[in-house]
Amino acid sequence: MAKMVLDDPNKSDGDMMVVSYIVWKTPLPPHSAKSESELAAASAQEIAELQVPEGVDRDLVVRLKTEYRALSKKYLGEDYETRYWELDALATLPTYQRMGLGTRLVKWGLDMVEAAIKAKPAEVDGAYLVASPAGSSTYRNAGFVEVGEQFVEVNGQEPYRHCWFVKRFENNEQHSGTDT
Repeated sequence: MAKMVLDDPNKSDGDMMVVSYIVWKTPLPPHSAKSESELAAASAQEIAELQVPEGVDRDLVVRLKTEYRALSKKYLGEDYETRYWELDALATLPTYQRMGLGTRLVKWGLDMVEAAIKAKPAEVDGAYLVASPAGSSTYRNAGFVEVGEQFVEVNGQEPYRHCWFVKRFENNEQHSGTDT
């Protein structure tokens, strides 16, 4: 995980606080790709162990996890977990938004991805993420392309849109295995 830390101007003791962070997941090793039955068993165990905060609809979380795995396969290809880095989380405190912190963290992560691809060009195709449209300009500016979407309705409210973004690197576009 990478984090960006700035001094809080309201603190006099010099304490630092995290104002923006990013989490990147590396691809699984190529030999760790699992069969459908192994994936189903691992998914069942993950669901059994899943803990959600009070007030969160556990059944909805389980349904979304299952749907998102299927959609990730559709948009990225069968063995996407072994071919793509995943931008798992990016957050910035509201007071520090619109200062370019998220963009800097995304670019830092993409530099890591590109270095990994240069080291082992046949193993990694690029990076992907699933996010709301709110961050789409940050991701597009970093070279990500939207490849799909899913609308989620919660408690009868207006559907919430989740978007799949992918950034493939030039020397690996032929390895992607998708129709995008």
